[in-house]
Amino acid sequence: MLLLSATAAPDGLAQTADSEARNAHYLTNRAPLVAKPYTELPLGAIEPQGWLRQQLEIMAAGMTGHLDEWYPEVIGERNGWLGGDGDGWERGPYWIDGALPLAYLIGDKALLTKVNRWVEWTLTNQRDDGYIGPIPFEVPPKREPGLQRDRRRDWWP
Repeated sequence: MLLLSATAAPDGLAQTADSEARNAHYLTNRAPLVAKPYTELPLGAIEPQGWLRQQLEIMAAGMTGHLDEWYPEVIGERNGWLGGDGDGWERGPYWIDGALPLAYLIGDKALLTKVNRWVEWTLTNQRDDGYIGPIPFEVPPKREPGLQRDRRRDWWP
């Protein structure tokens, strides 16, 4: 979340905050660096409420929170990002990219449990050469409809 450091002037033009003004609570650029036009707030400083929170809870109760149940062939236990022999492409990480912040934003413990498994597996299984991600196959796997099991290491450094 960002806190903009601009205010509306009576003539309708935006005025930026004084570049010498310092925020005592958050780190900002110091001279000779250019002052940022915004201040980054710490994670959790703003919590969704009202309509927005309701929409996020609908997402958690719907497909976003249950994609592993609706699409187990790809997001289920066999997924390569969980150490399995199934799909090892980007669909699982893309789900996590949305589901993980959603779980933290609304404090959904069940969803946190689901998504943290993916993060923990990835961090626990980093290889000696620095590679993170699905373990490449030594022998090319048999093709399965709907799964992307090949090229597991072609773009994950």
